[in-house]
Amino acid sequence: MSKTAFILTAGYHVFDDVFMPIVVAMRESKGDILILHRAYARQGKLTNIRAINLNHYTLEISLGNARAPIIHAEGRRNRAEAEEAIAPFKTLYPTAQIRVIRFKEAFLFKQCAGIGLGIDAEQGGKKWLN
Repeated sequence: MSKTAFILTAGYHVFDDVFMPIVVAMRESKGDILILHRAYARQGKLTNIRAINLNHYTLEISLGNARAPIIHAEGRRNRAEAEEAIAPFKTLYPTAQIRVIRFKEAFLFKQCAGIGLGIDAEQGGKKWLN
């Protein structure tokens, strides 16, 4: 497995006009992410493409049993830097379970953010369901 992967990110509404970048999908191939990005664009949904290092650390935020965990799209080189980011998120989401993970953990388990950015089957969405 390569150390680099491509992620599709979207803004997750936090409060007022503040959004945090979260991972919607991860793929090894930039072409695969471009296909998904175009499908979202056809539906009028704003997304970005970003290259990430799979060994970098990020936050996984679980807001409850009924929702898939949110994977924050900002990575950090070392675990301590990522752990420092937990406190501000605990202020925003006091009941959330927040843990530090590597991007490769999210990639290997094919987790996605589950933020309601679904793609219609006619637009090729079936193959993107995790």
